[in-house]
Amino acid sequence: MVSIGEFHLPLHDFPLGEAIASESDVRVDFERVVPTDDGVIPLFWAWDGGDFDEFATLVRRSPEIQSLTEIARIESGRLYRAAWVPDASGIVHALSEVDATLLSASGTADGWQFVLRFPDRSRVRELIEFCTDRGLALELKCVYTPRDRLEGTRYGLTDRERETLRSAYEQGYYDEPRGVTQTELARQFDVSQRAISRRLRRGIGRLLGSTVVATDEAETPLAASTERD
Repeated sequence: MVSIGEFHLPLHDFPLGEAIASESDVRVDFERVVPTDDGVIPLFWAWDGGDFDEFATLVRRSPEIQSLTEIARIESGRLYRAAWVPDASGIVHALSEVDATLLSASGTADGWQFVLRFPDRSRVRELIEFCTDRGLALELKCVYTPRDRLEGTRYGLTDRERETLRSAYEQGYYDEPRGVTQTELARQFDVSQRAISRRLRRGIGRLLGSTVVATDEAETPLAASTERD
């Protein structure tokens, strides 16, 4: 089943990181990653001020950048096309190795955020292994399916489950001692205590399946996991 993963990468684990670190007001958003016969050519925007000329100079100094061309500009940003050296082995080339599609990517002084689509969950593990072997500290934040997104949540929660979990958490249900009981939550939602118990149980189950369990499965070099429809 198609899976979507959200990842974090330290700033300097990507060739543009040094340029962002020097021009800390700049934010980079990738427009797309296009595979060609010559490799992968990323188009990206640099936003939010800073010295764009200095930023471009620093990017061109990267050993993994073959060329950088400014192809559009507006007052608040610049659109660039970058060609990578053929033997570059960073995250951009890792995407083509595991057949991942870039849905979004952005970089700031706090690091890089990637949202990637994979043909199946086993490719998530392949990407993590590929990056680990090359010393890239790629961190998987969560994995979910397109169906989860269509349901309005990354974690497969229904609106009622999300609302109930949030209310329980904010009122201290998971604290010790508890700040609110299931009976009190039931009165607030005008349902039975049994209904609240089911919502909490199902909601926690979905959260664990989409975060802790999904992350462990993706990071463990085992056979592809079986996913629920």
